[in-house]
Amino acid sequence: MFKLPQLEVIDRPIPLYDEFARGGIALIRRDVADTVPDPLLVLCPRLAEKVGLAPDQADEFSYVDAAVNPAVRTIWWRDGGVRQNGGERPVGGEGCVVVASAEAYERVRTYLGLKRVLRVWRHALSDEGPSERETKSFQKISAIP
Repeated sequence: MFKLPQLEVIDRPIPLYDEFARGGIALIRRDVADTVPDPLLVLCPRLAEKVGLAPDQADEFSYVDAAVNPAVRTIWWRDGGVRQNGGERPVGGEGCVVVASAEAYERVRTYLGLKRVLRVWRHALSDEGPSERETKSFQKISAIP
């Protein structure tokens, strides 16, 4: 598996690494109070500042351009729920993606390195009796333009 550079959230995301996050993406470190979803991916704040993007006042994990247009967004979701088909158990999953406008992508592109890799995974929990079972799927897709 891979390990992303981490951020800690105090009043804003604070990098726990030097320079830019390799690949431009960092992971918000889970805190004791579980105040942010786990995992939560975000654009590296240092990279965002370097290319002229500012934190979105409505969403501290997303960025806007100089005209205050959405530039880079972190989207987190939860899916699944209770299914009642025979012996099936309730399953819930969650995920996260960082998306950028075409203009914002062109700004950060030169900082992402020559080799671009898209990593996709889904984290799911299934309630089976007194404990929970965790399953993860992982897919690596290369050759991102």
